[in-house]
Amino acid sequence: MRKASLAETPSTEPPPDAESPQARLLEAVSGLWASHGRGRMSARQTAALAGVTTSLINYHFGSFERLLEASFRDLAERTQAWWQSRLAELDGVGRLDADAGGFVLASLIDSLCTSERAVTFAWFECNAMATRDPAFLPVAGAWHGVWRDAWTAVAAHVLPPEAADLLYPFADGELCLHRIAWKPALDRACLFETCATWVRMVTEGKTGPMALRETLRKACENPAPVPWTDDSPEAAIALAAADIVGKSGIGGVTHRAVAAAAGLSLGVVSYHFPTAEGLVHAAFAAIYGQIIGADQRPAQPVPAEAYAAGVGRLVAHPDAQSNFLSLDEFTGAVARDPLLARFGGTLRYTRGRTLSRTLTGLPSPLAGALISSSTNGLIRQARFVAQADREAWAETLCLKLLRNVLKA
Repeated sequence: MRKASLAETPSTEPPPDAESPQARLLEAVSGLWASHGRGRMSARQTAALAGVTTSLINYHFGSFERLLEASFRDLAERTQAWWQSRLAELDGVGRLDADAGGFVLASLIDSLCTSERAVTFAWFECNAMATRDPAFLPVAGAWHGVWRDAWTAVAAHVLPPEAADLLYPFADGELCLHRIAWKPALDRACLFETCATWVRMVTEGKTGPMALRETLRKACENPAPVPWTDDSPEAAIALAAADIVGKSGIGGVTHRAVAAAAGLSLGVVSYHFPTAEGLVHAAFAAIYGQIIGADQRPAQPVPAEAYAAGVGRLVAHPDAQSNFLSLDEFTGAVARDPLLARFGGTLRYTRGRTLSRTLTGLPSPLAGALISSSTNGLIRQARFVAQADREAWAETLCLKLLRNVLKA
C-alpha cells in the first residue's frame, strides 16, 4: 500500500508526549467521534474529558476546528498502520473463491466497526465535514487515499484485476451500515453472507438465495410510522430540521434556524419541540419518513445504462450532497443513540427495495441491496473527484458494476 497519501497533509509538530495536554486532547476527541459525533461535541466538553482547561485547545492547536483536523490526521495514520498489519496477514495468499473472499471482507469490516470503532466513526465524520468545509478537504483526501489503496490491495485476493476498483465503494457502503448494531450476532452473520454474495455477484453474475438476509428483511418490512401527518406543523418543522442536518450537520439544528427554514415563528417551533434534542430527533424521523416513502412509491423499470447515467447526474448535482449527508448523519446517529435504535433494522436490511423493482435484469431481488451499498459508497467517493469529472466518473464506475452483475 502506498505511504504517500498522508504525506499530502504533513504535521509540522513532533508527536506529542503521551501525557502531554496535546496527546490527552487528541485522545479525548478520538473517543468522542464514536460516542457523540461532531454535532454533539464542544471545546468545553473535550477539554473536561482531557482534564485540561479550554484555553489549552487554542494554545496548542489554534482553534477547536484545528484540533479536530489534528485528530483526523492522527486517526488516519492509525488507519494506515492497521491496514499495513492486516495486509501483511494476506501476504502469500492468492486469489480466493467467493466464500473465502467474502469472509475476509466481512472480517475486515467487522473488525473496523469493533476494535477500530473510533477510526471508522471518525472517517465518516471527516468525509462529511470536508464536504461542508473545504478546510478539511486535504486531510479527508489523504485519508480517502489510505482507504482506497487498502481496499485495492484486498481486491487482489478476491476479484479479478479488471474489477478491483469496484471493491472500495461496496466496502465503504457496508462499513457505514455495519456501525449499526441492531442484532449483533445476526448482523455479523449476515455481513459474512452479504460479502460472499457480493463477490459472487460481481465475479459470476449470480447471488444465490441469501436466506438470512431475506429473513431479516422480512422482519423489518413493516416500518414504524412517522408520528405526524404530512400537513401538520410538526411535519413542516421536522422537514426543515432534516434539511438543516444535511446542509450544516446536527450542530446547525437550533430552534431559530428551524423556524426560519420552516417559515414559522420561534414560538410555534418551541411549542411543538421544546428541546433541541427533540428537534434533532424530529429531523431524523423526517429523514426516515423520506426513506420509507421512497420505497412505497411506484417504480418504473430502467435499463442499466439509464440507471448509471442517473447516478452520474445525481452525484454531480450541486444540491444532491445535502441529501446524502442527511442520510449519513442519520445512520451515524442510529449507530450511537439507543433512542434511535428502532430504526436500525430498517436502515440495514430494507435498502435496495426500490432498486430491485426498477433495475431490469438483476439476478435476484436482493441484488438491489448489494448494488445499493456500492452506490452509497460511490457517492461518498465522488466527493473526492473534481466537480468537472464527477458525473462521468460515477456513471462509468456504476455501469461497470452493473455490467459485471448482469453478465450472466
